[in-house]
Amino acid sequence: MQHTEKRNFNIIETSDAFSPEALNENTRKFEAALDAAQADTQAVRSEAAAALSAEAAARSAADAALSQRVTVLEGFKFAQGTVTLDENDTTVQLGFTPVAVFIRHYDFTRLFSAMTVAGAPTTALWIVENGFAAKSLHYSNGTTAFFSGQYCYIAFGTP
Repeated sequence: MQHTEKRNFNIIETSDAFSPEALNENTRKFEAALDAAQADTQAVRSEAAAALSAEAAARSAADAALSQRVTVLEGFKFAQGTVTLDENDTTVQLGFTPVAVFIRHYDFTRLFSAMTVAGAPTTALWIVENGFAAKSLHYSNGTTAFFSGQYCYIAFGTP
């Protein structure tokens, strides 16, 4: 009787007397190999399940954190646009009271811009309920000049 090289299974030759013992030994070896493979497969499945569970928990935590950041960000207000200003007060309604406003002469041929923040009005720009008010006031060498025309603005608000 010969044996396989790798697994040492019995190889029954035609000259061997028939004996069920060689077949039974092969069956026991095969069953032991299957049991070992099944145990390895179960261990891999358990590790994979634990890894997937950890990944799902990490993704859930990251999703919750992202949702919180988006909720906070969505609470902030932003507006931009253009407005025509002259020496008279002009109020721009935004639908929210900003905390900061910046304006600049729209055609950029005149170097006039102004910025204000809540509680710090300027002569040319100030915050009002639900918007801001402005006029085209410019100081040049100690004199006041009015630059009428288009101005662009950007305004920021908080929740």
